[in-house]
Amino acid sequence: EWKNWDYVIQESDDSSKKQFIKSVLEVCVKLSYLERIKKTIPENFYGLMISPPIPNFKFSSSSNNEEEGSDQREGKEETMEIIRRIRSRHDSDLLLRFVNILLGNINPNEEDPNDNNNNTIDPLDRENAIKFYQSEACLTVESTLTLVIQAILYTGSKSYTHIVKLTDRYIPLLQYLINLSDNPSEMESIIVKNVSSFWKNSFQHQIIVFDKFMTFKLITNTAIINHIFDQTELLSNQSIWIIFYNTINKTISRAQTIHKKLNIVKKQITIKRKKEEFIGNNNDNNDSTPKAIVFNAELIDDPKETLESLIEQETSLQTLLDSSNQEQTKLFHLILQKFTSHIDSFSSSDNYNDLDPTSNFYYYSVHGNLIEFLRNFFKNPNLHSILINEMHSLIQQTNNEKTSSLLLSFLTLNG
Repeated sequence: EWKNWDYVIQESDDSSKKQFIKSVLEVCVKLSYLERIKKTIPENFYGLMISPPIPNFKFSSSSNNEEEGSDQREGKEETMEIIRRIRSRHDSDLLLRFVNILLGNINPNEEDPNDNNNNTIDPLDRENAIKFYQSEACLTVESTLTLVIQAILYTGSKSYTHIVKLTDRYIPLLQYLINLSDNPSEMESIIVKNVSSFWKNSFQHQIIVFDKFMTFKLITNTAIINHIFDQTELLSNQSIWIIFYNTINKTISRAQTIHKKLNIVKKQITIKRKKEEFIGNNNDNNDSTPKAIVFNAELIDDPKETLESLIEQETSLQTLLDSSNQEQTKLFHLILQKFTSHIDSFSSSDNYNDLDPTSNFYYYSVHGNLIEFLRNFFKNPNLHSILINEMHSLIQQTNNEKTSSLLLSFLTLNG
């Protein structure tokens, strides 16, 4: 009965029991909906429920964004104009022209030399664009990316399908803005922070959007991992760890897909060579009698594919696979660094030795997910050596005896 848990409400937010109830209620809401769950629990537990999954649009009059003052509203008119153009179904090229006006790269009062068809912008759009043109006080690339992301997220907030379609439509525009910066990783960080802020009330939306943005290659796995571990206050929320594991699994899945394609191409090359050798031998022997040759039943020898084109595919896929393996090594190195950094900072506190894990759910969550992360991927033959090398490297680098002891004990038990 719920009354048996009443005492937990008064406990601190670090309490594992309180965090457990929050997690249970959050899962219940995901399986049902907020109002229905509210009807089944006492009112004094409402404070432990998640917020309604509504957008936190930066420029909304009811926004509960932490930023205050005029800085929060800077760029509101430009964002609303971008939203208007998105709703008018402007394609990526048309919206890119307006973005370049905001950046000061195009003067709408003059003819665009790159515009072969001067009718691509109607008079109303040109008149509106002139209002936003500022030759000296133009927006920065970073601030413009924020406005565009906020506009896309807001317009696509009706459903998951909406956000996926809109993002797909404006991939060229987003990639253009990312590539304009001298620091692409900073631009990726801006995208991740805006998604997290916009859907701060819905981890489910964050999970979906991050996954799609990775698929569209707008953000990297390291941008997501860095963001997760920068949000110390959220590490006790189990939903953030779903994003964490999804990011890792997607990275591994990419490498596996490339590896599978490479193996298929290698088999096709083998079959193509055997076939050419077989035909050549028949011609040399002047034997017109057909002979049977057995090929791999799983593969079809496409006559349109030449041996040269298959070799080119093999080289290309091998390069992609090498790059993907390097990406995995970099990702696992970053993850272990982030884990040990958090544990180092916590274990350096005076009361670490007397700590009851159930009394601090943040430590309990970070420590537990480190062990789960190692267990999940340590036995993977493709990742085993990567993890061992990275763990040994961190053991040598860390100055914290307790952290090195934790990693050594895992290696001893599982090595």
